[in-house]
Amino acid sequence: MASDNQDKAVLHYPGGEYEMPIVEAKEGNSGFALGKLLAETGLTTVDPGYVNTGSTLSEITYSDGGNGILRYRGYDIADLANNAT
Repeated sequence: MASDNQDKAVLHYPGGEYEMPIVEAKEGNSGFALGKLLAETGLTTVDPGYVNTGSTLSEITYSDGGNGILRYRGYDIADLANNAT
């Protein structure tokens, strides 16, 4: 996921800073890797409605619920379902 030459962001909070790698997206928006946030800071995130959180990295799927996009290996999932044999 993160390498030493990868872009990073720094979160400043009362009592310290947390450096996090920026994970580049294959399609859509890139993101911050927050996997160690709780262990390293004692803090967690709040994301009402789970609207700004990705649960996993994927090289083969892309979803954008706000725009009604769901792709598998670059193909629209509706096309795959409608043309399944």
